[in-house]
Amino acid sequence: MVRAFVAVELPEELKRSLLSSLPEMRGVRALDERVVHITLAFLGDVERGRLGALEERLDAIRLYPFEVSFRGAGLIGSHGHAVLHASVETGADALSTLSSAVREACSASGIALEDRRFLPHMTVGRISDLSKCDSKLREFVKASLNRLAGSFMCGSFWLESSVLTPSGPFYTRLHEVRLRGWQ
Repeated sequence: MVRAFVAVELPEELKRSLLSSLPEMRGVRALDERVVHITLAFLGDVERGRLGALEERLDAIRLYPFEVSFRGAGLIGSHGHAVLHASVETGADALSTLSSAVREACSASGIALEDRRFLPHMTVGRISDLSKCDSKLREFVKASLNRLAGSFMCGSFWLESSVLTPSGPFYTRLHEVRLRGWQ
């Protein structure tokens, strides 16, 4: 079994720029830039034998490259655990279309996914208990429109595996899918 997901990877300089704009905030653990991405679909544990069929179906997705831009921050979760994320400003519809196509490819490959609404975002921090966060978090989210911004052209996405370790997740890129015309 392989713990897998499908994601859009961001340029390293954009990840560094977005993460460096985060101030120190009590209760917020900023992510390491090596694990920052936009998740299109979390597959969970998948039999290795299904990955080949999934790769073929992912390769059949025929979408064109598109721009993704971030502006501002938000929180997902309201009690207990939450994530701090960079909000997608441009490209949300294209990311949703891509996520739907990926989910269809998974289904056609016999991989059942959780029935979860796709919310285009990039997680930049994790919060284990919102009640322990200080006012800096809410202030940052309110003031983030001018501080958390950047863009890139999305020309590909990846099937990846994830191994959870005590020091954090370790990701391996298994298969790249390039969008139409992307070099």
